[in-house]
Amino acid sequence: MPFIERAPLSSIYSFQMLGASTGMALGGWLGGVLFDVSGAYTWAILASAVTGYLGLPLALYLPRHRKFVVSESVGTA
Repeated sequence: MPFIERAPLSSIYSFQMLGASTGMALGGWLGGVLFDVSGAYTWAILASAVTGYLGLPLALYLPRHRKFVVSESVGTA
């Protein structure tokens, strides 16, 4: 199992899928509620833009990838 900074890749992927699924479920529901309340999609689009711009600093704060170089002598007898 591949590891990234002491965490199994499967758990990282699970958290990503949990966040994506929650966002997709709440985004559709919230858009419908805002449309029902206001009668237009303006507030739904604005809420989507604000949420996206709030998430941008969080995405930029994520650690950068490191390139690991495996030497030629590893695994040889």
